[in-house]
Formats: sequence, C-alpha cells, structure tokens
Amino acid sequence: MATMQGDEVRRWAEALQQAERTYWELVSKYVVLSQPTPGEPRKRPSRVFDVAAIREFETAETNRRKAADSFHAMLRRRARAMEE
Repeated sequence: MATMQGDEVRRWAEALQQAERTYWELVSKYVVLSQPTPGEPRKRPSRVFDVAAIREFETAETNRRKAADSFHAMLRRRARAMEE
C-alpha cells in the first residue's frame, strides 16, 4: 500500500517537474535568464515577443499552475487520509 502511494506521489511530482521544465524552456527562448560573464558575448533570445509568444506563455503558465495545484491537492488528500 505504501509503495503504491509512493508511486502515485512520484508520478504527480514528475508531471509537475515536466510542466516546470517546459515552462522554463519556453521562457529561455525569449528572455536571457543569466547575467553575461565578462568577456563572453551576450546570449540573444532566439525569438521576439509577438501574439503567438504571449499565447505560448499563457498556455505554459496555465499548465504549470494546473500541475502544481493538482500535486498540492493530492498531497492534502493524502495528509487528510493519514489523519483519519
């Protein structure tokens, strides 16, 4: 039983991590996330913001939030079940 519960938590956590990865990969296409080191050319974003980019961000952010909300709801259900 504990193994099944642990597997479920891992699956939910993996889904959340994947949503986070997808989001930050999208962000890095448009935004330089780190300061350039001296002597190194500045990395330029590969795309510019446009309507399609905004929609991509909104979709990725929505998916990321849904994954986080689902994960936290599952943890709350588990905590309530353990208390009973």
